[in-house]
Amino acid sequence: MATIELTLTGPDGANPLGFLCALGALRTLSNAWPDAEVKMKWQQIGAAWRPILRASHADLDGKDEVGQKDVVVTVIFDELKNMDEHPAQKWEDTHNIKPEDYRDYSLRARDVFFVASNHRWAEWAAAIACDAIIGNKDAVEDTAFRTMSGQGHQHFLKQIKSLQQNIRAQHLAEALFGPWRYQDDKLNLRFDPAEDRRHALRWKSPNKDTIKTVWGANRIAAEGLPMYPVFPHEGRLRTVGFRGISKDEVFWTWPIWNVFADVSLTRSLLALPALQADRPARAQLSPLGIVEVYRTQRILVDRYRAFTMAQPM
Repeated sequence: MATIELTLTGPDGANPLGFLCALGALRTLSNAWPDAEVKMKWQQIGAAWRPILRASHADLDGKDEVGQKDVVVTVIFDELKNMDEHPAQKWEDTHNIKPEDYRDYSLRARDVFFVASNHRWAEWAAAIACDAIIGNKDAVEDTAFRTMSGQGHQHFLKQIKSLQQNIRAQHLAEALFGPWRYQDDKLNLRFDPAEDRRHALRWKSPNKDTIKTVWGANRIAAEGLPMYPVFPHEGRLRTVGFRGISKDEVFWTWPIWNVFADVSLTRSLLALPALQADRPARAQLSPLGIVEVYRTQRILVDRYRAFTMAQPM
């Protein structure tokens, strides 16, 4: 069985959307090929950090690079169709779920994991909310990645479902192999700093300047969210990779690594406490294969959350 290495020339690791898109591709392909080797590392190509996938699977045997890309796109597209246990099939948002409903969802996810060894449902249950921490209106607190909550009829989980209903294989090909053309309308999860719609220094009013996005990148990025579980801490809900709980002081930090890592190792790298230091110690991170660290601030723009341009730390 041949082992191939494929550079994903679409996502940029310095872009929050690009980084999550790469994670989503790694996780989705790993789920689709559970008995195969699927790993990812980053390589600096020009000014951008691009993910490189390493995979071994019979479907790739005898294929040239174009054929390998087609296989990866098709496999990810087919895997994304399976949304039976996806929270977007049950709720429109992550923040207005009653604790008892989320507890039932989580317990059923646990049972499916133990009985059928299906971990996908449990990964989502661990990532979007926690029934032990109650927020406003007697609902669960939720993931720090949630960027919308019904304003302008935009709902976080509903957006994921709408993306799934609208994407085609060509959208995923653009997301993975680029170039990102930003020609798609409306459906987005507001992870891309280009979707920061503040009035200052803009040629047009944001209300008259329609957001253009990349549907495929947003849909695959959603599948990266289960790589970041939530957890209770001192009476609040925290999300792996984030620091700060004040609405004006929330930051997300992620690593870039140059050694091939599977999903399990990648989860460990994302959760390293050293990343949350004011200035992450490169001498401590370098032996782990981490060659760059990026940090973005989550801000509130009008009624929506957005992420700023990431800065190397």
